[in-house]
Amino acid sequence: MVFPPMDSYTVLPDPCCGAPLQKAVKIVAIVDMVWAAISAGTLFLFLLLVILEGSSLAQAAQTDRLEFPAFADFMELGTGIVILCLIAFIAVSICYYFLGQYLLHGAMERNHEKVTLWFTITVGLLALRIVYWLIGVFSSTSMVLSGFFGLLSFIYQAYALWVVKAFRDELLRSGESLKLRDNGPRSHNFPL
Repeated sequence: MVFPPMDSYTVLPDPCCGAPLQKAVKIVAIVDMVWAAISAGTLFLFLLLVILEGSSLAQAAQTDRLEFPAFADFMELGTGIVILCLIAFIAVSICYYFLGQYLLHGAMERNHEKVTLWFTITVGLLALRIVYWLIGVFSSTSMVLSGFFGLLSFIYQAYALWVVKAFRDELLRSGESLKLRDNGPRSHNFPL
């Protein structure tokens, strides 16, 4: 059997079973924004806890080392390093929020360039998350819990990327996004 050559417009199976892809991409964007806001809020509360009760929290982590070894190892880094790590994680969550917002605008405007930029950045961030997850799974004794939730997160992210790619391909096939860019009103002062 001879398979036809794959080109940039080869259609993969529909990830939404016939539902409108634009609506599905909007849902992906909203889920990403909500998840990022919840993550940032939770991390911020933990940051406040470390700032206010850092030394007693480190002592409690050492006391419960057998039950929560990964947390005890994290707190052994020192309060300053833990605070910097939490600030970095909060910054990443905020970036994910703004990426979701960018995707939502791209979906509402049916702009393939915004959708493609979101897709490219998300693939790069997903690669970094996979490396971070693998390090966490193989260096932790609480592998089951972090492995399970990490795996669920990757399954969702892979599905979201599939939905967004299908929407982007739909926009490119129809040429609608290109027509809007060439003839539509501009919301900025610099030419495209």
